[in-house]
Amino acid sequence: MYKNTIRLLPILFLISPVAAEESFFYGGVGYGDADIKGKYSVEEITWVSSNTRLDGSTNFIEGYIGYQVSKSFSLEFSHTDFDKFTEDYRQMMHIEFIPENDTEIFDLKKTSLRATFQHFLNDDFSLYALLGYSNIKFNRQISGAFSGTSGGLTKWNSDSESDWSYGIGLKMKISNNVSFRLQNKNTETSRFDISSLSLSAEMRF
Repeated sequence: MYKNTIRLLPILFLISPVAAEESFFYGGVGYGDADIKGKYSVEEITWVSSNTRLDGSTNFIEGYIGYQVSKSFSLEFSHTDFDKFTEDYRQMMHIEFIPENDTEIFDLKKTSLRATFQHFLNDDFSLYALLGYSNIKFNRQISGAFSGTSGGLTKWNSDSESDWSYGIGLKMKISNNVSFRLQNKNTETSRFDISSLSLSAEMRF
């Protein structure tokens, strides 16, 4: 239901009568919190309990630049750098001579090209929807305890994938050149679901 609502918002904004204004460039920097859920089971590469999946939260910094095509429509390019986070998994069993690979360190970066569709509530506040395409690059380090018999074992995995992202937000105008944005964004890929909430400061230039 939520996804269908997001997909309908751009249509509602486009058919609303809006007065086009002079196009301009703008940029912003934001900080937020993200929940990341893995769709894969880690039991194939770790000695952990059955059906264990990545489920963690981390902070991030996002920078973006945009070009306002009309009063209600803009194009943006963004880059998001997530803080590393560590996930510890429960062991299936303990065998002394097998190193216990039960710790995953996860590092994630995302770049997006997106369109924003804005609906003005008044001169200072507006609602908007985001629809874009994101590329996600990630690095994973799987490691665990040291075994006196076999030593420690560390595995690395780096990859990337792309998929659609979407979100909604509230924009508050402070002056002609400065605004604040509160936004919720979601990106779903074959391996991850990423849901984030952030606050951004934005300036025209």
